[in-house]
Amino acid sequence: MINVGVVGVGGSGSGHLRAFQGLPDCRVVAICDVNRERLLQVQAEHKVPEAFEDHREMLSLRNLDAVAVITPNRFHAPITVDALRAGKHVLVTKPMATSAREAERMVEAAEEAHRILMVHYSHRYMPDVQWLKGCIDAGQLGEVYYATARFMRQGIPKIGGWFTTRAESGGGALIDLGVHLLDLSLWLMGFPKPVCVRGYTYSRFGRRMLAGKPGTFDVEDLARALVGFENGASLLLEAAWACHTPARLEKTVQLLGTEAGALLNMSRAPKEFPRRPRLVVSRMQDENLVTPPKGFRPPLESSQAHFIDCILKDKQPIAPGQHGLAAVRVLEAAYESAAAGSEVKI
Repeated sequence: MINVGVVGVGGSGSGHLRAFQGLPDCRVVAICDVNRERLLQVQAEHKVPEAFEDHREMLSLRNLDAVAVITPNRFHAPITVDALRAGKHVLVTKPMATSAREAERMVEAAEEAHRILMVHYSHRYMPDVQWLKGCIDAGQLGEVYYATARFMRQGIPKIGGWFTTRAESGGGALIDLGVHLLDLSLWLMGFPKPVCVRGYTYSRFGRRMLAGKPGTFDVEDLARALVGFENGASLLLEAAWACHTPARLEKTVQLLGTEAGALLNMSRAPKEFPRRPRLVVSRMQDENLVTPPKGFRPPLESSQAHFIDCILKDKQPIAPGQHGLAAVRVLEAAYESAAAGSEVKI
């Protein structure tokens, strides 16, 4: 039985809490949140034994084995490092950190403590994504040499709050939405080494929406990045919180390989929330599209279940801290490139 503490129980944090409580080999023994009213409400609702407003007090619990860090972005690194140094395993939500240096500190702390550091990338656990990963690992796409990833929507979250304040979030649509598909693309491509990035950022709607209201909007609402890899492959990544697009949500990843191509379409209409993304694998001049078989059961159930399984079996997770660091380096280079107006080497 692994005893877990959750830091940050607002929004997606409560979802993590429920996911952990639903696992047979896991027990949530503590939660932490700076909002005392929310903290006590969640404690009572989910019957959690301990509740803290300071994560350092929670980390002093002797029976605590692991921590999930689900806080605003700028707190990911300091809380994660504190937890690792206290001897706890850590699951941290995306983006891993707001800078490459912070992410490096987190990886170093995990190595020094000999503890698991895993990044929560929820898209990796979708059934069709895992099926596609199996196809790629089996060589069915051949060499994946080009990818496009697009995450566009018509809504800015919590405008004026920490999401739209660079000092709190590290960026806008690119670090919030783009990081999901950046990680997914890197993982499916086999994590080729990025060597250069040309980035562009735009802010055309956020300030207009904030006009006359309290708060801050100093981040981008649309970003585009072209990433070049050492092996000659490339990735075109686009992410937007707000833009004049036909659908409320466009979310796709397309991979082109030497033997076949794959299109993963995770888009949805406003009132449609399918559990499975649509996926096809195709070949030139071949009308027989390959799709996942009915009843396919993914080997990995969820990020939380995988995290607990890795602790129990002392094994490396599929999304270790090094993967989170790789994504942050690309994001950081994209922002630097956009500010400089020229390509940035990694």
